[in-house]
Amino acid sequence: MNKEIERKYAIKSLPEDIKIEKVEEIEQAFLYADANTHIRIRKMQVKDKIQYIYTVKTRGDTGGIQQSRS
Repeated sequence: MNKEIERKYAIKSLPEDIKIEKVEEIEQAFLYADANTHIRIRKMQVKDKIQYIYTVKTRGDTGGIQQSRS
């Protein structure tokens, strides 16, 4: 199971010369959420392969968000 610290950045706009490599459709549902934990499932399809990603995000002792995927 992978663990990572999530970081988010706001940008004002995309560069005009940006090249989009691919577009993926994602269906997402939240299974549980409280002040310290969020659990979600995502369904992603790339070509003919369907992949489900189960993610648990918890707020750790340091206040940062930790994410586990399987």
